[in-house]
Amino acid sequence: MKPLRAPSLLLVGALLLLLPRTAAAQNGPDGKALYDRLCKSCHGPAGAQPTPAMVKLMKVQAVTDSAFITKFSEDSLVTILEKGTGSKYMKPYAEKMTREEMVALVKYLKTFERKSGP
Repeated sequence: MKPLRAPSLLLVGALLLLLPRTAAAQNGPDGKALYDRLCKSCHGPAGAQPTPAMVKLMKVQAVTDSAFITKFSEDSLVTILEKGTGSKYMKPYAEKMTREEMVALVKYLKTFERKSGP
């Protein structure tokens, strides 16, 4: 068997680098990762309450709480992400997230409705 040449090795390496990205693109955005990156600092760790200071000073909601999340449809939550709430704290995320990412985040939040719902 002949040894691989440098151009062949480069091609194989490039293909290997593309594989994880292709798999991620097929699965779509990760709602939990988006929550951890964009929401957790204000709304608290998933499944937990925000800090008392955040609740008192900023009126932050526990968005992973079943009592909260059941009040809103998925479309309503996407709209909140797109447009914000009008407060100085919950700004619009339309320029920070794609619609696909917003939908993935909302679907992740809705899993808490099923886990701890009535």
